[in-house]
Amino acid sequence: MTRPVRNHHARPAHGPPVAEFPACPRCGSRDLHIPTLADGVVPETDNLAEWVCDPCGLRTTPVWFEDEEAYGEFLAAVHGAT
Repeated sequence: MTRPVRNHHARPAHGPPVAEFPACPRCGSRDLHIPTLADGVVPETDNLAEWVCDPCGLRTTPVWFEDEEAYGEFLAAVHGAT
């Protein structure tokens, strides 16, 4: 089973960078944004590692994925598919 990337800053020592994308750990959506003042975030005072999930509203650190296969496995687990 492919695991999601935990440290999105990690890069391979050689070769091109790994394409990575975030997803919400609650609902699995890729529709996330970095919070702004409109979300109630004050720069340099709030945790800027948090993102906001547009569908479910969760403010969280997203789960990062290297590829669509890992993301698909994660979605199956989140939504209870076998």
